[in-house]
Order: sequence, then structure tokens, then C-alpha cells
Amino acid sequence: MPRRCLSFAAFSLVLVAAPCDAQPQRFVDAVRELAASAGIDPRQRAPIAPMVDHMASALSEWDRSLEDLRGRTAAELHEASPQRAFQMHVELGLAYRRRGRFADALSQFEAAAALRPEASDVHVLRALTCESAGDVGNAGRAFHTAWSLDPQNPVKAYYVVLYQSATDLPRARQVLIAAYERGLKGGSKGTPFLTLDVLGDTLAPTSAKASVGKLPIVADGTLAQGFALLAAAKYDEAIEALRRSHVSSSAEDSPVAHFTRARSYEMENRTTDARKEYQAVLSGTLSGRSLLYLGMGRLAQVDGDDADAIDLLVRAVRLTPNDPLVHRELASALAAADRVDDAFAELVAALLIDPGDVSTMVAIGQLFLDNGRYADAVTALTRTLQLAPDRFETHYALGAAMTHLGRTSEAAHEFELFERARLQMVEKRRSDLDDPGGPQ
Repeated sequence: MPRRCLSFAAFSLVLVAAPCDAQPQRFVDAVRELAASAGIDPRQRAPIAPMVDHMASALSEWDRSLEDLRGRTAAELHEASPQRAFQMHVELGLAYRRRGRFADALSQFEAAAALRPEASDVHVLRALTCESAGDVGNAGRAFHTAWSLDPQNPVKAYYVVLYQSATDLPRARQVLIAAYERGLKGGSKGTPFLTLDVLGDTLAPTSAKASVGKLPIVADGTLAQGFALLAAAKYDEAIEALRRSHVSSSAEDSPVAHFTRARSYEMENRTTDARKEYQAVLSGTLSGRSLLYLGMGRLAQVDGDDADAIDLLVRAVRLTPNDPLVHRELASALAAADRVDDAFAELVAALLIDPGDVSTMVAIGQLFLDNGRYADAVTALTRTLQLAPDRFETHYALGAAMTHLGRTSEAAHEFELFERARLQMVEKRRSDLDDPGGPQ
């Protein structure tokens, strides 16, 4: 059996489980080795030259494997059936995309689409490749094409809403509503949003010590240019930059110094200064840029800059689309800007990832409650209590929604349950404080 490299649970075609002939694993391991040295003073850590040589060797091996795949594809194409030719174009396109050769990847995906115009998923591959190349306009158009060919697919409908890439957005929103209603019945966790980057934004270094805590991998002055190029999938240029790098005696303007100042300013509630420092960190961050965008988005909201908050959080979602928290954060920013339908779309995206996520269901219930959709709020909050019966605050919100609907006796019962649970919580805390052996 060929090794499978992609999972595309929400999509239907076998193309997304195409075998990966050109494997980059040795290169990824070499980058992780370098990433583990990022938190060490450059004057004290081991020389990076052997690590860079390891990366270069792995990249050469990867390129040879990719060239072998290209050669086999060229030799077989003229005798291949249309279905097999379609599959080969997709496989080669995926290999090019993983290598950061975006134009070559797009060429292969377009050749595949020409062979099978009805194939929806290949347009998602086109869209994600355009997105990585910075071509947001064509990415949005490709997502819309994918959805047009598979109109009941909630993942593709979500992308249309995210990119606002259609005049028929209401129809896409209806698909998400249907997905939400199905999600109320439960389901299992998954990763419905495809990611194609070899060095993903959740890359972990090889050293367990270096990966403690959820922090971005940020460069010092020596590694900054190399990290920026690696994050941009410009691997050859990254290796050359790392070979030219040298230990700098001044670290005041390094990405890691900006990161330290940003965290300090944030603790001091100097939000504008913290945002500027985090922005300076981005160019030297190998992995964890989504965390930076998330932090900057929150700070923008504190500053009342809703438009910038939304832009930053959209960037975070694109980097880590299978993280429910990031979708919830974007939903919160969209709701604050009165974009309620778009906020709901983000919360549905979070449910597609984890239908049993209590925080997401609470957010949906609160969104409905805040916007006068009281019957919908009752449904969402009732589901929340099914998922988390001990979440006593939900009883209060549910009671408020029922009150607005005139269901006064049911509302009174929910308020009573809330008050009873609240008093029990207060009593427990008092008991814990009185107990010398209890929590201090």
C-alpha cells in the first residue's frame, strides 16, 4: 500500500489520499533540529553549520525524489487513461506544492481540472495553493468554484463565506445552518480543513525542553532571515541565508527581543506598543504565527480596532484552520462588528472540527441570545447542558432566553437551578478555605 499523506475528511474524491512519492520528512526533521536551538543564546549553543548541512542534504534528497516523480509522470502520461492522468497530475501537483513550487503546483492542478471539470476537490487544492502564494483573489474564486461543484459541502461553503467570494452567500450560509443542525445531534472530532504546508504553523522542535508551553518558535538575530524564508517555503534561499548568518553582538532588534518586549508591554496594558512589537516578531517566526496573530487580534479588540482585529484573526484561521479556539476568537470579533452571520459561520467551522466542543456551543447560544434569536438560543443552550450538565451558568442564559419567549415557568426553573448551583459553589469555596488541608 502506498503511504498516504493527506486527510480530507469532508471531501469525497480519492485524489486527496494520493500517494506522496517525494517525501520531505528528513528535511522537516532537520528544521526541527534547528528550531530546538532557537531558544539558546547564540554565543552558547552548538554551531548551526552542521544543522544547515543536514538540511541541505535532506533538501537535495527531496529534490531528487521529486525529479524522479516528475520523470515517471511524464513517461506514463501519454499512455494513461483520463482517470489515471488526472490522478498523476494531482499527485505531482501536491508534491510541487509541498516543496513550495506554487506555480508548478497550480499548473498540475489546472491540468487535472481540465481532464475532470466536475472534480470539486482539485479546486480546493488550487485555492489553498493560491492562498499560500499570497493570491487571495484567485484563492477566493477557486473556493467558489469548488463549492459550486459540491454545493452541499459545508467546508467549501465555509470558505466561500470566509472569502466573501460570491454573490450567492445566503445559499452558502444555508449549507452551514444545515451543518449546524446536524451537529446538534453529535459527531466525532476531525480535521475537516486540509493543510498542505510541510512546515506547518504548529511545528514542534525535536527538543522536549524547547517545546514546553504553547509559544511561537522565534528567531534571534542570527536565525531571523533563515526562519522567515523557511516559513515562506523558500527552502533553498533559507539554507543560503543560514550559511551566511553570523552571531551578532547586538540582540536589541532581533525578533526574540521584540517578542520579549511585546509580552512585557502586554502585561503593562500598553496595547498599542505591544501590537507594534508583535508585528516586528512575525518576520522572524518559524512556527506559531497564528498565536501571534491571535494575540494581536485580541489587543486590537481592546483598542477598539475591530477591522484590524478581524483581519489579524482571519490570518490566524488560515494558518491553523483546524483549531476551534481560533474560529471562536474570530467569531467574537465579527460579532463585535455586527457581522452576526459571519460570526455564526466561524462557530459552525469550530463545530465541524469538534461537534462536542462545549465552548463553541455556549458561544452559539450567546450569539443567538444577544441578537434576539431566543428560540435558537434555547436549542443551543439545551445542547450545551447535554454536553456539560455541570456548567451551571448555562441555566441562567437558558432562563433568560425562555423569559423572552414567554416560557416563564420553565425560565423560573432554570433560574432556580442556576441559583442552587451557584450557592453550592460558594459553599464549597468557603469550605475549602476553612479546611487547613484544602486548597491554599
